Amino acid sequence: MLSDPRNTTSFNLAWPRSHCPHCQQTLRWVELIPIISFCLQRARCRYCQAPIAWRYPLVECTYTLLIILTYLQFGLSTLSFMLVLFHALMLSLWVIDYQHQLLPDSLTLIGLWLGLICSVLGGPITPSESILAAAGSYLLLRAVADGYRWCRKQEGMGGGDMKLLAMLGAWFGTSVLFILILSVTIALLVTLIRYGSGRLSWQQPVAFGPFLILG
Repeated sequence: MLSDPRNTTSFNLAWPRSHCPHCQQTLRWVELIPIISFCLQRARCRYCQAPIAWRYPLVECTYTLLIILTYLQFGLSTLSFMLVLFHALMLSLWVIDYQHQLLPDSLTLIGLWLGLICSVLGGPITPSESILAAAGSYLLLRAVADGYRWCRKQEGMGGGDMKLLAMLGAWFGTSVLFILILSVTIALLVTLIRYGSGRLSWQQPVAFGPFLILG
């Protein structure tokens, strides 16, 4: 939970209502229509005229595309509905971790349970594989994090990354190992490039969640 800059309450995923980050004006429903509101307001807040970040329509367009692709692949089905929820969680976790280096339990644990439920409802993997992959994924990253802390005497990985990998394990079963290897490879390459270009210092932490989601 994060402190509210207006010092009147506390932030979580449900409160306060959507508002302009610049003038703090609460937004009406007509100003929250995906993509359309951004275009109608010409990428500016209606109240203070501050520019609206392009990440909002970009995420909305990406989610719309994922919904369309899911429908084309699986039609109207229970699996499609579950995958639409999965995509929403993945995009939300990506943005939150990239901006704040935080993976809320309220999203990762919901995603974990959705993956387990999907396996019961006839998903691509069996319930036993879903459970074992989720537990094994969590314990694997926990062991890595504990080993790093024991060697370096400092934290090297947050618990959110472990829960996110467990969530992916619940959805993808043993394929989560490939996801982890691919994620680590991409993270190393991107991080080395950023270090080499001077855009990142060796003391600056790097969010791992977006790389797991990309994998």
